[in-house]
Amino acid sequence: AFEELKIYLKRKSEENSSIVLIANIKGINTRQAQILKIIHEQPNTCLSVKEVENRFSVSNFTARTDLEGLVGLGYLSELQINKVKRNYIKSDKFDSLMKTSCNILLEISRFLKNQEESIILSSFQSLPPASLH
Repeated sequence: AFEELKIYLKRKSEENSSIVLIANIKGINTRQAQILKIIHEQPNTCLSVKEVENRFSVSNFTARTDLEGLVGLGYLSELQINKVKRNYIKSDKFDSLMKTSCNILLEISRFLKNQEESIILSSFQSLPPASLH
């Protein structure tokens, strides 16, 4: 049971870190990051405003705004079902946009980590040598 818990916690940690990475894409809120994650994991998914409303417990306006925002950024395409209803699917640019955005964020993350390590090393190098007793 303990091993299963460790596996579960590792999986959840990886899921959360991917959401955090996606959420850091400029112009994307947390709900939109979760929508992108759904589309990434299930590329043939077709989302409706109603489904987003129910899944995230948000108003029709908020669900519509989130989906239309992702259309505007190029991640989703809109399918007109009838005069009123629309569904949203993965756009043709989705994979390249995700790859570019995530690669940039990974590079920034690596750069910041290296900067942090450099600062720590330089602060240790500036300390006087420990005196021996």
